[in-house]
Amino acid sequence: MALGGLRQRRGISDEGAEPRARANDPNCHVLCSEPHRPRQLGSRLILNVRQKMNFAQFISMLSFTTPFFCSAKAGWDSNRWIGSGFGLLIGSIIGLFSFYSIVYVLKKIRSHPELSQQNPKDGWLLFSVFLCFALAAVVFMFSFLSMWTTEHGISLLRA
Repeated sequence: MALGGLRQRRGISDEGAEPRARANDPNCHVLCSEPHRPRQLGSRLILNVRQKMNFAQFISMLSFTTPFFCSAKAGWDSNRWIGSGFGLLIGSIIGLFSFYSIVYVLKKIRSHPELSQQNPKDGWLLFSVFLCFALAAVVFMFSFLSMWTTEHGISLLRA
């Protein structure tokens, strides 16, 4: 009786419920005699490794990680501790700029009527292949920029 009153005050109805649905109710604070297994909250935090990554996600990931790690490595090679900290700072800044510029370009490509189709025509297909190489070149340009900035920034710090 107490459980029914509690459920009624919370606006939970038993209509259309399955026979043992009450056992898994998170609002049920009363001990129940129905056997049920405990909840597994950790299972929601597991990464789905079977998830497939499309090209836009892949190039966006590369656009941040490549300049970040290149400048961190250049900083570590120049001056172990101060250089690596400076490299991580420069790599984060240039990596974020690279990431957001690639995301912006990919949104513009996705909004184009011909390039957003599943099977573009021959001319647009060649153009999309060219765009893939151009995006990769932009990512590598940002990587070299981050390495150059890190090395020259450390040389200015030493002087």
